[in-house]
Amino acid sequence: MRRRVVLFYVSIVLSRVRVVLFYVKGLLFRVKGLLFRIKGLLFRVRALLSFVAPVLLLSGLCRNESRS
Repeated sequence: MRRRVVLFYVSIVLSRVRVVLFYVKGLLFRVKGLLFRIKGLLFRVRALLSFVAPVLLLSGLCRNESRS
């Protein structure tokens, strides 16, 4: 009888642990997705800067040459 009670409580604890692990797994997937979004955003910003920076540098050089 006592063994059945212990097994009952163990099964309850295990089911709760399983739920918590499932919740943590979901949070990890959300964090992973957020990191991938940030990575993609940084990649886009770098691509944009690599496209815009030479243009800005050239326009700055042209302004400096026209002043002198």
